[in-house]
Amino acid sequence: MGEKSKGSSLGMLIAALVVLAMMATIYPTSRIATLKKGNAEAVPVFLVVSVGSAPDHTEFRALHRLNYDNYMKTPASERVVMVFSTERTEETEAEQLLYGDIVFNPGDGGYTDFAARGLYNLGWAIQKYRFDYYLRLDDDGVLCFDRLVYQLKAAHSAPQTSMLFWGKYWCRKGVARADENFMLFSRALAVYMHTVLSHVKTGEPTFALNVGVHLIQMEDVVIFDDREQIDSQQGYVTSYMRLPFDSKYNDTYHQFCSQGYLWAHHVKSTEVMRAVIDGQSKGNIASYPEHVFRHPSETCGGSYTFDLHAAYQRAGVPQP
Repeated sequence: MGEKSKGSSLGMLIAALVVLAMMATIYPTSRIATLKKGNAEAVPVFLVVSVGSAPDHTEFRALHRLNYDNYMKTPASERVVMVFSTERTEETEAEQLLYGDIVFNPGDGGYTDFAARGLYNLGWAIQKYRFDYYLRLDDDGVLCFDRLVYQLKAAHSAPQTSMLFWGKYWCRKGVARADENFMLFSRALAVYMHTVLSHVKTGEPTFALNVGVHLIQMEDVVIFDDREQIDSQQGYVTSYMRLPFDSKYNDTYHQFCSQGYLWAHHVKSTEVMRAVIDGQSKGNIASYPEHVFRHPSETCGGSYTFDLHAAYQRAGVPQP
């Protein structure tokens, strides 16, 4: 082994130890043991959760793992797999060696190439897992795992939902589509979208825009525009989730999921995330309020239209 190779290996080891030391109080060791056993590939799973994550968002990933592990320990848990898509750095390579749940994106990364990255990660999941559902999330948010799976199981029993999309729409005339922070696909729809979007290249408009132009033309898809449970920028339903942590909201954080919410985006405070996760682990799903899903043609009304030229203009990308 040459000096350069030795130095690289030593650097990787040091980085791995640093990452481990940073996360030791957050990551349950049970997750490490489970992932080290491996062989999750090619196994039927109920849900794959793919979290898009910036390389330096180490603590966000730690909290998502904690939330996931808490859910997987519940008696009624379904087979769920969670992975993170991010760029390859020395630190993320070390993290992957420790936890085995990172998918490295192709390309340069950053706030670009959402379409190509979204397609790549969807294809990766289709190849690796025989999932019933695929969920794409951003890392700066917190998910109510038990509530999501509870509702998906109810939807799964209905044959008309074999082609299902679930998100929260931007009701913009000409460019009505969901946002990328929460996009859920049934397997049949995921496979279809991966096929029809195989032309997507680097630099094209976002993954959500490419999905949106096809969804609006499809008559056999059940679309849930979730205005009430998804707390995101298409219409925030809380204010406290985006503020710095405040102990006076402790009970409110703990009850976020049981109050009828499903996902909060743009949560910048890791203390807020942790409080919601802690409350979720103590919740009683049987007491959660029921929710009625509506199609975006109803929620967006006359704005539920999509024009590809307008989409490219909004994205600031020349139309081919």
